[in-house]
Amino acid sequence: MFRVLELYSAVQVFGSLYLMFFIFFLGDPGCGGTFTDSEGILISPNWPNNYAHNRQCIYLIRLPPDEQVALNFTNLELENHSDCSFDYVEVRDGRMETDPLIGKYCGSTLPAPIRSSSNSLWIRFKSDSSVSRAGFRAAYSVGEVLYITKRVVFCVVWILTITIET
Repeated sequence: MFRVLELYSAVQVFGSLYLMFFIFFLGDPGCGGTFTDSEGILISPNWPNNYAHNRQCIYLIRLPPDEQVALNFTNLELENHSDCSFDYVEVRDGRMETDPLIGKYCGSTLPAPIRSSSNSLWIRFKSDSSVSRAGFRAAYSVGEVLYITKRVVFCVVWILTITIET
């Protein structure tokens, strides 16, 4: 949803009056975006007041390569449903909607802290046409630096047979 700011101006040129108007569309604060800082806050639209109906917001957290994203929900107040099919926050491990699902959250139970396996998390907030609540607030930061190493483990097993004669 966009807010509209209209500006009007009247100009008189050589005895004629011209009316000009400008329309600016202001983005919806809190509705998605790409986040590249090492830490930040994600909020649902209109947080901490009730979010609007029929909203979909996509948030992408993208950190430098070799870093992980740590995401911690500090507030969650969405319409509750057993399979979170009405209003929900969906978190995926990667940069796209098709990446592995970490979780789909609704209601008011805070999820456990989330850690990505790469440098990105893809998050969708979705609301339906009925119930509206306060929404969510989540903090993200750099989790860990990823170091990929290969380790080879050698295991030697000695079998010793002892025969005792009596």
